Amino acid sequence: METPLVGLATPSAAAPVQPEKEELVSRNSPPPPFDAKLAASRPVSGAECVKTAQLVLAESRDNGWAMLKACVERGKFPRGDFTDLRPLFSGNWDSEFARRPDAPQLAAKLVALRGGDVTDVKSFQKSKVMLFTLAAAIKQPDTYKGRMLLVRATLDETKGSGKAVTAKLTEIGFSAEKREFENEGRRVHREEHVRGRSEYGGKFEGHSDITYRQTTVRYENNFVPTGNKALGKLPQNDPFLEPGKDYLFLVRFDGVVKPPGESDDDDDDKKASVANVSIVAYYVPNPMIMD
Repeated sequence: METPLVGLATPSAAAPVQPEKEELVSRNSPPPPFDAKLAASRPVSGAECVKTAQLVLAESRDNGWAMLKACVERGKFPRGDFTDLRPLFSGNWDSEFARRPDAPQLAAKLVALRGGDVTDVKSFQKSKVMLFTLAAAIKQPDTYKGRMLLVRATLDETKGSGKAVTAKLTEIGFSAEKREFENEGRRVHREEHVRGRSEYGGKFEGHSDITYRQTTVRYENNFVPTGNKALGKLPQNDPFLEPGKDYLFLVRFDGVVKPPGESDDDDDDKKASVANVSIVAYYVPNPMIMD
């Protein structure tokens, strides 16, 4: 008869050792990388997305900036498009705007979402975003050479092929024009017949015929050329850039050239310098301007 050995572990007693090893390995493994696009897909509004990105920014500047870009890139939320700039100018993002080389791209995308009004550039400049206008660059070419500009312009034509493609741009400005439209089927007609006595004892009689109509006030964009023109270099022909249409262009300012027939002896007021720019990106702006 065999006597069992006391103190030897049976297979069932040794089983818990393996999960402990697995738990140790899991505890020491690095966390998964931050998914900015996934994080930006959860908020229901642009303001909420920015607020969440600020919380991420407090833990990691790179992750916070990546999420902010993903919020802007998403653009559309269940509670409306990302058009409210106020959450960005609370002061929390100023240091990032000043140090990030891709801040102009983020600003350009937001301006396009808001309708493409380049006067929005002034708001970003207050937060130290290095983004400027074509008008300022043409007036002071030496100051703005190499800087990023935001230009709302009509594409007149493109010339060239391969890596030598030039786009001729005519800058446009616009303002919101107030117009009143009558709502269909919203007319009300009323007739009144009035009789009475005056305070002097005489009689009077009157008749009124009034028609009411219900109207809606709308604001429409009125486009006007500013007189500024630019020649934009493209890396290649782009079939999505259609002549005759207007776009919001993000460009690098390379200097100015004089049109043929003009010389340095011409009066400054008669000069019509054309800007040389390199097109970095372009956007199709939303049709409405957001206040």
